[in-house]
Amino acid sequence: MGCSVRCLPVTNRTDLLQAVMLDAPHVVLISALPPFSDGKARSICRLIRSRQPEVKIILCLWGYDGGTGNPQERLESGCADGTLISLEQVISSLVSMKTNVHRTDAQNGPGGLTREGLGVKL
Repeated sequence: MGCSVRCLPVTNRTDLLQAVMLDAPHVVLISALPPFSDGKARSICRLIRSRQPEVKIILCLWGYDGGTGNPQERLESGCADGTLISLEQVISSLVSMKTNVHRTDAQNGPGGLTREGLGVKL
C-alpha cells in the first residue's frame, strides 16, 4: 500500500503512548481480541485520543460474532473513528483513506486524513 507500518505490543501504556507520540502516525489500528477486548480497547483508545486528538483510530475487533449489536455501539462515542471486524474491511478502509488523502492533497494541498473510508457496514 506504500505506507509505513509499526506493530506496538501493549506491554506498558506509557511506552505505547510515547511510541505513538514519537511516530506521529496518521492512523492507529487497535487490534483487540475477546473476551475482554471492549474495555482494554476503549482504554487504549481514550489514552491515544487524549494526547493526539487528530489521529484517526480504527478499532479492529477480531472474532466479533455480532451477538451484541454493532461493535461501534459497544464503545463510547468519540473513541474510535471506525470499528471493523475483518482484515478485508481494514485493508479496504486504509486503501480508501489513502486515496482520499491523495485526492485532498491534489485539490487543496496537504489536508491530512479524512474520516471517509471508515464507513464500512457490518
